[in-house]
Amino acid sequence: MKEFIRGLKDGIPISVGYITIAIAFGILVKTYNYPSYVGWLMSLTVFAGASQFVAIEILKNASIFEIIITTFFLNLRHILMSSTIATKAEKNKYIYFLSFGITDETFSIAYFNNKNKISFNYLFGLILISYLGWNLGTVIGLLFSSTFNSNLKNSMSISLYAMFLSILIPNIKKSYYEFLSVIISIIIYIIIRNYLPKYFSIIIVSIVISFIFAYFEKNKFNIGDDNNE
Repeated sequence: MKEFIRGLKDGIPISVGYITIAIAFGILVKTYNYPSYVGWLMSLTVFAGASQFVAIEILKNASIFEIIITTFFLNLRHILMSSTIATKAEKNKYIYFLSFGITDETFSIAYFNNKNKISFNYLFGLILISYLGWNLGTVIGLLFSSTFNSNLKNSMSISLYAMFLSILIPNIKKSYYEFLSVIISIIIYIIIRNYLPKYFSIIIVSIVISFIFAYFEKNKFNIGDDNNE
């Protein structure tokens, strides 16, 4: 229970940030004149911010296959994030169900706030409160979309980036390891962004940097284990 409460506490900033972003999503759903249940069901069953925005925007002009392919590649990084979390998560037969709740923000908090093992209860608490915040924000956006002015609607769309930076910067200041991963990611992206579409550039950077540092992270833990024996 102690780890569950710690996960809830660590997830409060994410949940608060998700509420504002999800409000923007709910407003977008109503702007495109979709039924409210479409937005709510998407938040309930998908729980993937960027993909939900993309799916809503292309839903009227793309086939189901195109939407699936687009969201698949956009979310390909989630496979890598889940794999990285798996190297630090404690063994539990239900841990795989929590992969549903791995987002950029829950991944960052879980990874940076647990230098050794990540307990199942901690991860569950972190994901649960984040998930509730996202769905609460979606409902608010759907119900009260007409009451928000255009300036407020536009400002909500950048809150995701602000929240992610607020999570990232304090942690890279503490660790040379994390700081190096950010710098290498930026360099790779700058090199390839002029040759590939935006989303493919992000995917390639995510894949390359995740494999590089997952390898080093695994070896680091192995070395630590060997020294303890």
